[in-house]
Amino acid sequence: MRFVVGPDDQVVPDLDARLPGRGLWLVGRRDIVARACAKRAFARGAKRNVV
Repeated sequence: MRFVVGPDDQVVPDLDARLPGRGLWLVGRRDIVARACAKRAFARGAKRNVV
């Protein structure tokens, strides 16, 4: 599953993999996404602070 950081620094799932911006790929399981949030993986992958 692809996630994108929008202009308001919010992480959004990109189900069609077509949204512009830096994409972050992650397994689409709920426990994996929760662990990525807890470890600030989205912020590191996007190379900026995210909400």
